[in-house]
Amino acid sequence: MTSFVSKFYTFFILLCLVFLLIFTWEVEAKLCGRPSRTLSRPCIDSECDAKCIDSELDAVSGYCEGFITSDCFCYYEC
Repeated sequence: MTSFVSKFYTFFILLCLVFLLIFTWEVEAKLCGRPSRTLSRPCIDSECDAKCIDSELDAVSGYCEGFITSDCFCYYEC
């Protein structure tokens, strides 16, 4: 009888650990970027981020992209 209880207890603890790992696993959100519709002048990172979050619908951040001509891109959760 104690052998059964010991095996059951071990199985139960392992099952709890598996559930703990599954539910605490961090899921990384995918972000999709598209050019800003509200900022058309040369891009400054802090201004781009603030403008995207304030003016664009559901934008989570903004970032200047481009080498010579820098454009403001707003990022959304896909």
